[in-house]
Amino acid sequence: MAGDRRCAPAGAWTHDGISRIFGFFTVLTALLAALVVTRHATGPNYAVFRRAASPVVMTTTAAAITMAGSIYFLILRHLWKLEGAQFWADVALHYFIPALVVIFWAWTVPARSIR
Repeated sequence: MAGDRRCAPAGAWTHDGISRIFGFFTVLTALLAALVVTRHATGPNYAVFRRAASPVVMTTTAAAITMAGSIYFLILRHLWKLEGAQFWADVALHYFIPALVVIFWAWTVPARSIR
């Protein structure tokens, strides 16, 4: 039986859950936004974060997370009714994070650097 947990090998459910979470565009853009914000918090000392400070990456991140939040708000939010912690996680991921990323982008990216 496919839905029976007793038939799954050890760790299969964890792997399936992780792959499902990272399959969502909103989660991926939130992680990209976390990378960009972390770069500004740590400064230019870490080579892995150097590119995250470029205006192109920051603008692309803001556009992607705005698109994800907008599509969720306009099309997907009516598909289910969440309650409790799931509701608050959903609100944070689809409303607060996109708004904060756009505010951060407007505050840190000079208008002249956008082509």
